Amino acid sequence: MESAVKLAQSLQQREAIITVVGLGYVGLPLALGFAQQGFKVMGLDDDAPKIDRLLAGTDYINGQDAIVQATVASGNFVPTRDFECMGQSNVIVICVPTPLNKNREPNISYVDGVAQRIGQLIQPGTLVVLESTTYPGTTEEVVLPRVLEGGRVKEAGKDFYLAFSPERVDPGNPSYHTYNTTKIVGGTTQTCTDLTAQLYQTMLERADLVKKASSSRAAEMEKLFENIFRSVNIALVNELALLCNEMNLNV
Repeated sequence: MESAVKLAQSLQQREAIITVVGLGYVGLPLALGFAQQGFKVMGLDDDAPKIDRLLAGTDYINGQDAIVQATVASGNFVPTRDFECMGQSNVIVICVPTPLNKNREPNISYVDGVAQRIGQLIQPGTLVVLESTTYPGTTEEVVLPRVLEGGRVKEAGKDFYLAFSPERVDPGNPSYHTYNTTKIVGGTTQTCTDLTAQLYQTMLERADLVKKASSSRAAEMEKLFENIFRSVNIALVNELALLCNEMNLNV
């Protein structure tokens, strides 16, 4: 467990290098949050215009240009298209999209591709966290074998660490944002869970906002529960709106 102790210390001392893969509405605020806490953060995305805008000091998600400019200037935030940066990272957070395919199933090809690249570049002792919305089992059934295929690490929880932490961003919400919303974490082992909890506690406004699930599958199921709960409630209100319209009532 020497590598776990070393990683925990590097997180506590803000010495860990963090790569955030995917700089959309989930990844960019996350990367900036870690950068503002003193970490060196590699913001990795293969979209050249995104990288150019960030290097020019533009926050294309929340309009926080001053934060982008300050963190880029300090060297804490490094926007890049170079996947090799993952090989020098202590933490890799995957925030790539999982759009629905024609069968209304999540397309996890982006997750699969990134996991494969991680397997080719990962250094022992690295923490890998999946945030992309997907089905229960993805972390252990897709990400884990892809990382192991690279042959650079052998076992999650021993020579590297793997967890799932669902994104819970509500874009445009004036009250709740990336830094004050409860974060669920679930690792493939207890050590993985504990390290992931410590990671997010460095970035959130309060340490108690991090809640530990019993496993990566439990954390993945939590996200599914949350999305279904929201979908059902939206659908219910939409049906009531149709009824109100027929009755000339303002919903």
